[in-house]
Amino acid sequence: MANKLGEIQALRALAIFYVFLYHLNEKWVPFGFLGVDMFFVISGYLMAKIFYEKRTTCKNSITFFERRFKRIMPCYGLMILCVVLIGRLCLTKIDRENLFIDAVYSLSIVSNMQSLFTTADYFELISEYKFLTHSWSLSAEMQFYMFVPLLFWVLQSISNQNKCFLLGTMAVVSALSEMALPTSVGFEVVTILSTYPLQYVGDISYVVYLVHWPVIAFYRNLWLLEEFEWSDYAKLILVISSLSIAIHHFVEQFFLTSDSKVCLYFTILCYTLSFLCIALPVSNSFEMDIDGQRSNDTICAALRIYPKPASFEHYHHDGEFRESYGELKGNGTFDVMVIGNSYLKSYQAYAEKPFRNRYNKFYMMARGMCTPFVNYEALKLTHDFRTLAEGCEEYNEHLFKTIEKIQPKILLMIMGKSVDILLLTMPMYYLSNSLAHKYNRIVESGKRFPERNDTMYAYQDYITQMKPMLSFLEELAKEIPNLYLVDVQAPFCRDGLTCDVYDYECGEFFFDWGGRHPTTFARNIVESSLRIRLDQVYNLLDEK
Repeated sequence: MANKLGEIQALRALAIFYVFLYHLNEKWVPFGFLGVDMFFVISGYLMAKIFYEKRTTCKNSITFFERRFKRIMPCYGLMILCVVLIGRLCLTKIDRENLFIDAVYSLSIVSNMQSLFTTADYFELISEYKFLTHSWSLSAEMQFYMFVPLLFWVLQSISNQNKCFLLGTMAVVSALSEMALPTSVGFEVVTILSTYPLQYVGDISYVVYLVHWPVIAFYRNLWLLEEFEWSDYAKLILVISSLSIAIHHFVEQFFLTSDSKVCLYFTILCYTLSFLCIALPVSNSFEMDIDGQRSNDTICAALRIYPKPASFEHYHHDGEFRESYGELKGNGTFDVMVIGNSYLKSYQAYAEKPFRNRYNKFYMMARGMCTPFVNYEALKLTHDFRTLAEGCEEYNEHLFKTIEKIQPKILLMIMGKSVDILLLTMPMYYLSNSLAHKYNRIVESGKRFPERNDTMYAYQDYITQMKPMLSFLEELAKEIPNLYLVDVQAPFCRDGLTCDVYDYECGEFFFDWGGRHPTTFARNIVESSLRIRLDQVYNLLDEK
């Protein structure tokens, strides 16, 4: 333990125990995240000790940075490279893309600032497996290293009188704090902190910190586990401990005793390979092989095809939470209009298809998170949803004006004014995010999908989930004689008692990663139901 304080290493051991156990199961150590704070305090103490004992000069600062670089960067770069490489080979597309974004921030040593530059998107899956989430604390610490020499240079430059004032203030604060602390914890702390096992764990604590979270995240992701069994905990502890000990002795110790140039070249190599793994395209041959193993039935193949989006005139799309608008020319004699919220935005390529060009002009308007003609006054009173409510009110005002101006004969998907035929699609079942994520990973990885009895849900669950909306539509149908409901849930509930999340004949899942919108396969099924209903409506109009 040359040149080290054994007790400090023991404190590092306690800190990594807290963090490790917290990440395994936060119920075991509810405040385990404070272990990261302990690391910050220890680092701050050691930096203060170094610069207090030696005058802050350019030479001393360079020596400080050089030692910190050798201690941190080679293993840090290697960790990110391994995570990116394994993710590139093993993860599904959405998890891989999220990992690559996180890796860029981690490589740039600004992962603690990532939330300032990225925002969560309603349509974008945010993976619950953040393989580099632990890098934020290392980014914060390395950023602080840049300011430490400057801070101590300023402190050493101030006058003795000001120093005395600062020291006196610190002494008073320390004395007051001491009064609130117990005089003894009941046992000899120094003796415990001086034990070799604790000090050894402190020696490998940095590697344990780097290794433990990616191993936990990959284990949970690749085996699709929501909760760990005791056998899983045992495997994780064994793997993480073995990897940490091996990396400490054969990698970390090597670079600590190597020339700085060796550390620099190795770090540059890790960074270069990491960026190449992120930038180079990923082959889809594995996913294509999975499709080839599925049924080649003509119907299944047709339902997998994503329709070619229509070429809208006057089209504008200002983002997921902004309004989308477009127009089309057809061969019919009257105008039709389709309006809605995020469901329509994700359904946009299908919206015109059921009409089969039987219109003079086709209009489309949609805005994510905004249900047309709903009163948003109550939401405006809440702090979190005020901006959303104001945007939805603006969208509704625009809808009213546009409908009054266009006077469409058919208005699809939501109620409106001045229309001859009103078509409303009934809501579809929402699958929970966790199940949607789990099942999509199974499908994309080519693993066997669970048996139908383990995945289906009762039709009564759908009725219960959508009860407010279904009751509203039922009352609306009584009041409006020209209202026609389109049951888009029925095709997924064939026996009227249970509903499927997966087509076992075609090998296709019905829900997107968020669980709230249908996949291409499911949308094609919905489009068939919508087309049948529209044909009935057109027949009624012809009879008139």
